[in-house]
Amino acid sequence: MSKLKEFICIFKLIPFVFLAFQTLASESMKDYVRPFNAEEYKKKEIYTEVQINAVGNGVDRSYVIFPQRSNVKDLPLVIFMHGWLGTNPKNFGAIIDHLARRGGVVIYPVYQRNEKDAPQKIKEIAQKSILTALAWIDQNHPGMVRKESALYYGFSIGATTAVNLVAQIKENELPPAYTLLLTSPGDAKHVHRGDLSKSILEQGLNTLPVSLPIILMSGSEDTQIGVPTAYAYWNQMCHQKRLKNLIIYPPGKSSNQDIHSGHGMPGAPDTRYDFPDIDTTFHPVILGAQEKFPESVSLNNLDYYGTWKVITSTFDSLKLNTPLPQWLFQSSSELKNLGHFENGQPFPQAYLEESCPAKIPSRFK
Repeated sequence: MSKLKEFICIFKLIPFVFLAFQTLASESMKDYVRPFNAEEYKKKEIYTEVQINAVGNGVDRSYVIFPQRSNVKDLPLVIFMHGWLGTNPKNFGAIIDHLARRGGVVIYPVYQRNEKDAPQKIKEIAQKSILTALAWIDQNHPGMVRKESALYYGFSIGATTAVNLVAQIKENELPPAYTLLLTSPGDAKHVHRGDLSKSILEQGLNTLPVSLPIILMSGSEDTQIGVPTAYAYWNQMCHQKRLKNLIIYPPGKSSNQDIHSGHGMPGAPDTRYDFPDIDTTFHPVILGAQEKFPESVSLNNLDYYGTWKVITSTFDSLKLNTPLPQWLFQSSSELKNLGHFENGQPFPQAYLEESCPAKIPSRFK
């Protein structure tokens, strides 16, 4: 065969080779995009009803959310620490509800009454409230929850409170931490001035056991609270040989959507979880299934492909007692990809910090 004919044959094969690579890339992308759209999340909900109970009153109250089914046993535990004045679980109702329907028990301690409260007292109140909730579970639903380890999730000042709880887990008599997820972390200086603005962080993240995985998350537009605090916490422990990551989520804009990544970015509201009064008698609530998640501008790509991706992947590993996915702790496509807008336009990718120590990129200031 002449060299010209060989060249022509090879040239004709190029489109097929390109198509093969394109197909492989497309299928690879589907592998981590598909499980994180709203419809696929719904498919993971194995319980049709959830029950909500309130244990205690006032600042000592905790909401306990779990699958409504008799004789459920050995369910994974999520300790959910809200932000300043976030005593009403409504603002995180969608993700709380999803975790319960996915097969978990969520404890949501109130630990606060109003803006005059001292942030320095939050940890002690939360610790007692969680223990009371666990005792209530043992008495009313023995064996329902697995207490050997728990997923600790904290938002804003609740993130720093979660660190404090985990740092003294034995002293606090709480379930050991399986993973620590900190979103838009904040501190007392972000909510108070004067003496009450003194940092509530009792010890650095570098003092936590290196066997404890830690993931920090913040929106890039959260320039006053989440970003600087997340970087400060990252620099405390980035040199350690632990499973860790720092994820910064960008805003995104298309022809018909404008999604922001400010301090409230992790919020996922559900009005069925609107319980504003922490002092009145609470009667148990049973919620049936909903075909779709609530319609809200606050429930978007930064939830499904962002924070929810991290929370649910961690939760599933705890539930199934399997190793955490390694892509959670790498500069991975799975974490960077934030899906598409409704019009099909790709959403901007998340930024994963790899430097140690790290400086805040100028575009996040």
